[in-house]
Amino acid sequence: MEIPDKTAQLSHCAFASRYNKWATEDRPVLFQRMAFCDGSDVLTDVAIPKIGNSLEHGILQQFMLVRRPLGTFISKNSHSVIYLTRKLSYFVQILGFVPRLLDEQGKLRQPSELKELPFDTAEHASAALAVLNSSLFYWWLSVLSDCRNLNKREIFLFPCDLGSMDRSIRKRLGALADDLMADLRRNARLLEINCRKHGTLRIECIYPRLSKPIVDQIDGTLAQYYGFDDEQLDAITNFDVKYRMGQNFGEDE
Repeated sequence: MEIPDKTAQLSHCAFASRYNKWATEDRPVLFQRMAFCDGSDVLTDVAIPKIGNSLEHGILQQFMLVRRPLGTFISKNSHSVIYLTRKLSYFVQILGFVPRLLDEQGKLRQPSELKELPFDTAEHASAALAVLNSSLFYWWLSVLSDCRNLNKREIFLFPCDLGSMDRSIRKRLGALADDLMADLRRNARLLEINCRKHGTLRIECIYPRLSKPIVDQIDGTLAQYYGFDDEQLDAITNFDVKYRMGQNFGEDE
């Protein structure tokens, strides 16, 4: 009888945990609470997915059914632009407007860290703006990115086929993007900072956590598109919620 080569079997496994955060008091039990999941069937070309349970594994499996990623709809020659910064905290900063930056004379300046992301059509740009502000996209970043920077790689690879998406869902996402941008501007603060090179600047600071109810509506709409069940949607909308919503107002997001 031939003995199975267990070493060969293990070589096809890719076990990982989720990206873990913890409070100081949790350190004594951190390793006992660590959970691992085999993600060998949902591997990407860029990273081993940081997932720690079967529920997240199932979400990635449903992602793999999507035919085209978001990067398919990027067009360098388009004027349908949204804006992003590489800064990554508990919320991304991807906007449909340029935040105000005023110099000492009250003149508008262009924020240097702002990058443009042009989409092939205005409708695709608007839907993508909602998608990229979702808790689902934040979860995707925690699974595949370095969790410190927002890189175009993770945006381009995000599984979202805007072309085949039901138009009613795409239009709903666009409407929610408009609502979200309006709410972000309502909750924004114009804060002063002293800059050695440019003097006193006033910057429009954005606080995305204050708009979480609209973000939840975006995720509910995306759940229809991806076919998530109630448990999966609940996991996404509440992902890292105690960290994302636990900061005091006025702190850097």
